[in-house]
Amino acid sequence: VLRKVKLRNLERARHSEILDHGNALTRLLHYADQQTELVSITLTNNKWYVGFVAEAVNLDPRETYFRILPIISGYRTRETLQPTRTVYYPAVYEKPGIDSGDFVITVPVRDVFIASLFDARVYEDHFSGRKALWLPTSEA
Repeated sequence: VLRKVKLRNLERARHSEILDHGNALTRLLHYADQQTELVSITLTNNKWYVGFVAEAVNLDPRETYFRILPIISGYRTRETLQPTRTVYYPAVYEKPGIDSGDFVITVPVRDVFIASLFDARVYEDHFSGRKALWLPTSEA
């Protein structure tokens, strides 16, 4: 019980420090991790990933990477930065013998060009140009 209390207090302190002293990317990744929200990450080479934060950065200046479990990957066109989906991972994750943890990618913070929360419904309805493949059928 004492160990759980210490861990909870440590997590609260970490949360507070990130909110008070973290940069925008650190706060975004921390929020997405805490709320289990999807993030959209575009790298400087125009690779595009949408996924769940598997490991967020903290305030340690030596911490220069974060990790995400991709749901979508693709690229953004150079001219318009319009995202193009090329890989849809959940179809693979559902196959027997596949461990989704094997697909977690490590991203250098210095390579992040654009980062935001990702709303799957808005993307599918307005930007994907494809029929929704992975959204829940019932309204929340």
